[in-house]
Amino acid sequence: MARERNFTTNKSLIISILTILLLISNAIASRAGNIKGSIVDAETKEPLIGAIVHLKELNISTTTNLEGVYEFKSIPSGNYTIQCKYLGYVALEKTVLVSDEPVNAILDFSMATTLSQEVIVSGKSNPESDLSARQSEQKSDNTMNIMSSQAIQLLPDLTIGNTLQRISGVTVERNSSGDGQYAIVRGMDKRYNYTLINGIKIPTPDNKNRYVPLDLFPSDIVERIEVYKTLLPSMEADAIGGAINLQLRSAPDYLYIRGTVAGGYNQILGSQPFVSYNANPISIKSPGQVHGSDYAAQISDFSKSTFDYFNVNAPVNTLANLIIGNRFLDHKLGVLFTGSYQNLYKGTNSLFFHNSSQPVVTNPDGTYTTTGLNRGNVPQFDFVEALKYSTQQTRYAAHVKLDYQFNNLNSISFYTLYVQTRQQQVRTANDTATAVNLGLLNHEYRSSLTLQSIYNATLQGNHILLPGLKLDWSATYAIASNNQPDFSTLTTEDNYYTHTPPYTYILSLSRKWISNTDQDIAGYANLTYNIKVAGSDLEVKAGGMDRHKDRNNYYADYTESPVPPPGQNQQQYTTFDKAVFDWIPAGDALGKNNTSNSNTYVATEDVSAGYGQVKYVFFNKLQVIGGARIENTSEYYNELMFTESTPEKTGNKSYYDVLPGIHLKYMINEKMNLRLSYYESLTRPSLFEITPYKISGDAYDEAGNPFLKHVTADNYDLRYELFPNPKSIDQVLLGVFYKNIYNPIQYAFARVNTSGLELQPQNFGTATNYGVEAVITKFIGNFGINANYTYTNSSITSKKAIYYNNGSKLVTDTVLQTTPLQGQAAHIGNLSLIYKNTKKGVDVQVSFIYTGRHIEYVSAYYGLDYWLRPNLQLDLSAEKTFGKKKNFSVYVKLNNLLNTPTIAEIDKPNVFQNAKFPYFLPSQDSPNNIKVQQDYYGQSYLAGIRYKF
Repeated sequence: MARERNFTTNKSLIISILTILLLISNAIASRAGNIKGSIVDAETKEPLIGAIVHLKELNISTTTNLEGVYEFKSIPSGNYTIQCKYLGYVALEKTVLVSDEPVNAILDFSMATTLSQEVIVSGKSNPESDLSARQSEQKSDNTMNIMSSQAIQLLPDLTIGNTLQRISGVTVERNSSGDGQYAIVRGMDKRYNYTLINGIKIPTPDNKNRYVPLDLFPSDIVERIEVYKTLLPSMEADAIGGAINLQLRSAPDYLYIRGTVAGGYNQILGSQPFVSYNANPISIKSPGQVHGSDYAAQISDFSKSTFDYFNVNAPVNTLANLIIGNRFLDHKLGVLFTGSYQNLYKGTNSLFFHNSSQPVVTNPDGTYTTTGLNRGNVPQFDFVEALKYSTQQTRYAAHVKLDYQFNNLNSISFYTLYVQTRQQQVRTANDTATAVNLGLLNHEYRSSLTLQSIYNATLQGNHILLPGLKLDWSATYAIASNNQPDFSTLTTEDNYYTHTPPYTYILSLSRKWISNTDQDIAGYANLTYNIKVAGSDLEVKAGGMDRHKDRNNYYADYTESPVPPPGQNQQQYTTFDKAVFDWIPAGDALGKNNTSNSNTYVATEDVSAGYGQVKYVFFNKLQVIGGARIENTSEYYNELMFTESTPEKTGNKSYYDVLPGIHLKYMINEKMNLRLSYYESLTRPSLFEITPYKISGDAYDEAGNPFLKHVTADNYDLRYELFPNPKSIDQVLLGVFYKNIYNPIQYAFARVNTSGLELQPQNFGTATNYGVEAVITKFIGNFGINANYTYTNSSITSKKAIYYNNGSKLVTDTVLQTTPLQGQAAHIGNLSLIYKNTKKGVDVQVSFIYTGRHIEYVSAYYGLDYWLRPNLQLDLSAEKTFGKKKNFSVYVKLNNLLNTPTIAEIDKPNVFQNAKFPYFLPSQDSPNNIKVQQDYYGQSYLAGIRYKF
């Protein structure tokens, strides 16, 4: 009983204490208030996101949200000291009184940068931020879309090629590893776009074309990506689709250090081995390059390591990035270094249907025919291969920028960029033994090493010559190179006819050396004069540029033949190091430096341009930019393997274009713009296309076209823009565009005699391209949505070959066919669901990319184009920041979670599912289309840590 009384007493005491504490807490709470405020840049009034706000007396901190707002809740009444810090800005401290009444104490901060007022860059906004990107889009003179480094950092993409597909109106053409390689802007093929580094055009390592492979650039090297949808007279004019500018980082206003390391894995390599070989013994130069063009190559000149394969189990992807920058000498000298390293292992699992060079004619029931007017241009397939790719991509990038501010009137800068991708790939191809080749099963092994690089060095200056008169100039040197040494293909055959299990015999071995360089030396100068006219600013701008390009292409191939043992017709294959090869017959021309292919040439191109441009704002509402650009082009080529007596050995051509443009921007209010543009632009054919090359094929030859014309276009653009809050990244963009394209280029057959056809690039009349674009970004609290959609419709009419029976015999003729432009998808869209919590340092993003049906490969035959099926890609990325200064974070990037295959098909009734047809094709899933290719790339996972000082 005593214990029971003690328990009751203790219970009453505990209840009494809790009641007293509750009353005290209620009393304190009743006398508490909230402290709330905003933090902005003193000059630009841009909200400072993630600024640290510290309540000194209570020793608690918070950070500003996406609108630059902070808040402390339930603060007891009294006087408090609020301290505000933001990297690169002068720290501030203010006192505030929290009263007994539950109302907010409002305390706003307007922060100035740490730079002295004598330095021009003082007070600039952070160009890597999303908000800066939105402000640049709003204030820009032309129509553009921008993706900031802040947005890129949170995306799951590792290369610029993959990142671009998330920008409105942009799709990508993928490489064999599934990575985006070339950009297609507004449905215009990659030939109709160009790439810039800091506004300067760069050369390409591609051995035939002008477009730049964008998988060469790691995504963490840039400050922002700008996609120009319209061109001003002050911009180079050869972009009918659009221009992609990779803006590199500049020196910060304070000591800035950021480092990243990460590791990951490609899931497809869990189900198939990663196959590799030792590439070190490979000679970068061919035997002919080493010993001279008259050298007769020996079998011993070639390494056997190319087919000495070994497996790498569960290879780990590794990445690293480092950024260091600061300003010195009283902030006059800025220095920045950015370095990036990626070593990625990827696998691809494919099914490829080898389409015969010439189609066949069938009866309506699908059987072959040789008489009567029946169904023509039915594809036939020689064999079907199961392909497996093992690709190791090692990507390096380094960027250095120096700038020096002499005074308020003069500054110079120098930047240099080097990017390189080393891709080592093994492709194994196994015949699926369809009825076409039953009994003989082929295996093909291909080993390739590709080294691609771009180096750019640019010196720039900005000078105020007189009040209102400015001069800016650039001098640049750039060289792009591509080297594929010992590109080797070994073919073997399993013979089931004579042996069970079969014997494997060597059929052939080919080796190629392919290399090229593309070198640019260019200069740019612009004069800008500003004056007040009728109370508004008038800007008159004029300038010009000159660029000299040198292009060198080298091609050599060697064909080795297997040597059968005495008394046998074939050499049995066991391992490559035991295989015996020779030139057949011994010492013939195949053993020499075989550079007879006309892809060995030199070419030059000189482009000079001048422009005049005027900008004026009427009634502080309507901005008008008008002007014209004149570009002159001179081209020359020399086919090195042609004899001097060959008329087509050399050639040159010259032409000029006058390209007017007018751009209107009506600023409805501080939140809304309405843009209307018209301008003319052009696209030049590649230097390879205008050389008279000849490439022999089984059914037809390919040829260059020295008479190929350049392409011109009239471009019309209208866009409505809404930026609801200058302190947020919300936006709504709605636009339409129309393009009338003259002399568009497509590959088609040309008749060279009464029976022969050659495939060559040709001009085809007029094409059209029009579409609608929509972009919306909206945040409600910590949740946001970023979506864009583009509808595009294009049309081009070109000549195609048709193979049919005219009633008495089978003939090949040409007809006209109207199709969309290559790569143009009618529907493309992106949707990102975003969660951002700056206080907790959490960012999560789920992304969907939809690319509609479009032509991947333009066939020379009527109705046999390859169409890619619609594709949906799902990705996820997340990042969590730690520490009081929010300078340490961990992140994950998950790509291609649905493992969506890339499938190509021909729009023909699928007779290969018909029992009456001579053979079936595997993996067919539609009676209305013929599947011709299927690629799986697997999911990719990456996890890393990031530190920022």
